[in-house]
Amino acid sequence: MFKSNWHPHHHRTNLNTLHVWPLAIRAAIDAFFGLSINHFGSK
Repeated sequence: MFKSNWHPHHHRTNLNTLHVWPLAIRAAIDAFFGLSINHFGSK
């Protein structure tokens, strides 16, 4: 299973994943703060 990760084609997938990570992290943070604001706002 691990050997399949070393194929040249996976390098492109790796770069794409690294490129998407910041967006995913920002989305998670936005969702977290959004829930926090709604939670404290309801109180």
